[in-house]
Amino acid sequence: MKKYFLILMSFFVLLALFGCVPTPEEEFIKQKDSNTMLEQAKTNENGTRVIDVLASAGINSTENNSNGNLPIETYQYEATDSTGFVHLKVDAKIVLPDVEHLPIARVSSVPFTEAEVEALYRALQSDTVTIASDGPLFKGFWQPTLDDLTKQYQNGVYDDKYDTAEDVMKAMQDVMQKMEKEPDKPIPIKPDFSFQKLDDYSLTAEITGVREDRYVSRLSVQNNTDADYMTAWVEAEYIRDIQQYGLLNRSIEAHSMSRGSTISSRWGMLYENNIPIVPPQIEESIAFRMAEQVIETAELRDYVCTGKCVTPFYQHLEDIRDGCPGKYEFIFTRKVNGAAETFMNTAIACGSEEEAVRAEWPYERIHIYVDDQGIFAFLFYGKSKVSQIINPQATMLPFSEIQSIFEKQFLVRCGDYVAGRTGDGERTYEITEVRLGLQRIFEKDRLVDGLLVPTWSFFGTYTDEKGFKYGLDGHDAWFTINAVDGTIIDPYIGY
Repeated sequence: MKKYFLILMSFFVLLALFGCVPTPEEEFIKQKDSNTMLEQAKTNENGTRVIDVLASAGINSTENNSNGNLPIETYQYEATDSTGFVHLKVDAKIVLPDVEHLPIARVSSVPFTEAEVEALYRALQSDTVTIASDGPLFKGFWQPTLDDLTKQYQNGVYDDKYDTAEDVMKAMQDVMQKMEKEPDKPIPIKPDFSFQKLDDYSLTAEITGVREDRYVSRLSVQNNTDADYMTAWVEAEYIRDIQQYGLLNRSIEAHSMSRGSTISSRWGMLYENNIPIVPPQIEESIAFRMAEQVIETAELRDYVCTGKCVTPFYQHLEDIRDGCPGKYEFIFTRKVNGAAETFMNTAIACGSEEEAVRAEWPYERIHIYVDDQGIFAFLFYGKSKVSQIINPQATMLPFSEIQSIFEKQFLVRCGDYVAGRTGDGERTYEITEVRLGLQRIFEKDRLVDGLLVPTWSFFGTYTDEKGFKYGLDGHDAWFTINAVDGTIIDPYIGY
């Protein structure tokens, strides 16, 4: 999947259509030096209580909602940019984390250890028979493929790989030849959690497991060994059945090469075509407990669930006109002193075009997908560690000042005259939630460190000039403000 990040920046101009991309000509709030913010943070020992950030606005609430956060009334606002084409509508719930203070912390990218690979194995594959990843499979592995081809041949309805019955028959013969060469049963080996050299820059630990003498799962853990690339591309991926990897691959691509609105376009495509998402039959609470069990068994104690949805899995719209199968997706992010990093769809901090030495750095995320058969997939990107608590009690600006910055700057950054935008139709941003939490930003003059700082993130939807809607999964943040110094943060750039 590393091949995808090499084309990231080619999307930059296009992505101006979907998000808030700044240009040099615009009158923005000046970006402050992160070192200046850190010096100020160190001198402010008695920080702002979370509940007090709204005091100046005359808003107060202490009623907990179901997810442990504090819902604080709503924030309403409407505006249109100077062209009259781009509209901003805010009717948002303000959500505060259920902690007394928010910290500022330094985090660093770190590789996986063999002990951590073993812990992931216990959480995801302990009920499988381990076989050699580069060795023979077994006859039963090919049976589902043969069954599917037989069905196509009998029905005369072929997928996009085949044009004629002769094509399908040839594919059936190829599969049967492969089956003949395989052993009848999986050949077990002892699990190996060590890393092997994949190429000049990567080490990989891979474990292949078999369930029910039929389904082959794979756990792949990768560390980057290039010191100049800050080991940012450390990742772990697991899928229950490698023959379904094509379904998962769209999620993997989205979380490794896209900013938020492109990820959420999967929901937009279904919405536009009136295709419902069909959730699993098991209750969400049961599915969540399965995901939590993985987190607990893998000893991932420093992470908490901060996002969830029913994620559609499809490859071609014509195949799902009657309903798109969905899987529960639970997203876990890092917590520091009880405060969690805010989850948003933006997957990677890419740095600016001027920073040739800045490596793309995935945001630290754990995605767990659950369906009626259990854990379908597990993705862990951007593994990091907290190397220092710079200030356990950050001093934050009052929300009234954050609100003023947002109202002055949103349409400057997201309005019609932003360079790279096209089209003459109406566009609308609808902000439905404003969330206070932690967000990682690049630290000035440090390639291997970032800062977790308090931020306000503005979530909602964006409807383009063609009526296509982004953000329907609820995880697109269209604007982010540093709660400490009021600077605007572009998560796609990383500061």
